Amino acid sequence: MRAVELISNLVWVLLGFGICLYAVRLRLWDAAGPASGFLPFIAGLFVGLIGLALLLQEWARRPRERRPTPFWEDAAARNRVGLVVIGLCAMALLMPLLGFLLAATLVMTFLLGLAHPRSPGVLDEDRANRPLARRHPYQEDMDPCAPRLASARC
Repeated sequence: MRAVELISNLVWVLLGFGICLYAVRLRLWDAAGPASGFLPFIAGLFVGLIGLALLLQEWARRPRERRPTPFWEDAAARNRVGLVVIGLCAMALLMPLLGFLLAATLVMTFLLGLAHPRSPGVLDEDRANRPLARRHPYQEDMDPCAPRLASARC
């Protein structure tokens, strides 16, 4: 399992490095200020540095003597990972055509739909009947006479 962690972190470092190289090809700066490659360069730098930090952290960790668990235990998790990779590839293909900001907006809408599968415009009945004020999630279950402070009385 440690080898899988090291390889996946190395992939993040290489992906960040590749994004930075592509961003440099798009030009980072021109006479008017930041060019179209500036934001992708910052994003690639961020991805690469985080991947490098994770790689070094895993490299410094001592190997574990536990039985390895299956890599893809849950089929739904495997499908989500595959869709995220497809979304990132689509973003890479759309960036030269639409620009970073528009491509990122479109792809992130898709990726956020994967993370939160419920439609944002649809409310379940429990949320629709609650008042807008924030309450403790277990407020209905709490005894109203139970003292919360030493000075509280029913």
